[in-house]
Amino acid sequence: MKVLIVSDTHGDTVMLNKVKSIHKDVDIIMHAGDSELPKFLTDDMLMVRGNCDYFEYPLTKDIEIQGYKIHMEHGHKVRIPDSLFVENNDYDIVIFGHTHCAKAKKIVNGKYFFNPGSLVRPRDSDKGSYIILNLEKDNFSFEIHRISIE
Repeated sequence: MKVLIVSDTHGDTVMLNKVKSIHKDVDIIMHAGDSELPKFLTDDMLMVRGNCDYFEYPLTKDIEIQGYKIHMEHGHKVRIPDSLFVENNDYDIVIFGHTHCAKAKKIVNGKYFFNPGSLVRPRDSDKGSYIILNLEKDNFSFEIHRISIE
């Protein structure tokens, strides 16, 4: 299963739609908050609410895909201390945003933290970023992608 992970798009539908058109073959799109978009523009995405969102998205979302327990939140309510958070929860993958910096980090026992960064306001590059996650039972791969901001 192919998953597109974005965050911190701050109302920019042009960049969001550009990335969606590049990756038409994804099965799921996950947005880790600060979309600043109303629900009718995000019907095709699993969403959580960020500190700049004023629409009624959940603060956290827990799902299971291909046997992987995934937790998603924006990260502004609770600072996520990587290893402590993983040790105290049963998640295989934690997805968050807020920092505008792309990050993929293996913690312990094959557990991962992913932050796709920001498509439109990156703080770690002059290019926007997002993550493609390929999930198969007992195996997954990921790639951080960079895209020119227009």
